[in-house]
Amino acid sequence: MRRSWLIVCILGGLVMFFQNCAPPMKAAQDQIAGIPADGNAADDQGNYSKLSTSTFDTLTIIDNEKSVDIDLISGRADAFMGSRKGEAYCFQASDLANARAILESAEVCEPLQPYLQEEGRMCSQVYQYAHSAIGKGSQKLMLGERFNGCHIATDLCGEAASLLKAEVAKLKSLLSARACN
Repeated sequence: MRRSWLIVCILGGLVMFFQNCAPPMKAAQDQIAGIPADGNAADDQGNYSKLSTSTFDTLTIIDNEKSVDIDLISGRADAFMGSRKGEAYCFQASDLANARAILESAEVCEPLQPYLQEEGRMCSQVYQYAHSAIGKGSQKLMLGERFNGCHIATDLCGEAASLLKAEVAKLKSLLSARACN
């Protein structure tokens, strides 16, 4: 009898513990609310501010274990594990040409209201890591980071976001070949 009560209590505790793990809202509901399927600011909504990226000179590749800060002018890159400096990389100008071209013409769409605040709307508690960051000096702007299902990410406007993601993936694949001697 005690064993069955113990099992019932454990199962009840598991059900209560995972009660907030509901599947995300349907894409159609998000589209009605003004959030595209990828969670980034929509270009035709007008509820965001735009910032030119032509002055940014640093691109940060963000990976789960480390981040790599790439100076887009010199090609020098430093890896960081948390706050600890790691390996150095040396990219060629041709490696960074596409990333520079994307940032020369792109704009950052920063939502004026980063959270949807609708009465009765439930938000998933899923954090989405930034796919990359851009910076100038000590300032860094995280791109694609979402804090929950109702958060609208700051990212490059329009197609530039997907172009930069592809370029970051390419640069990430080049890391092992670009270690400085």
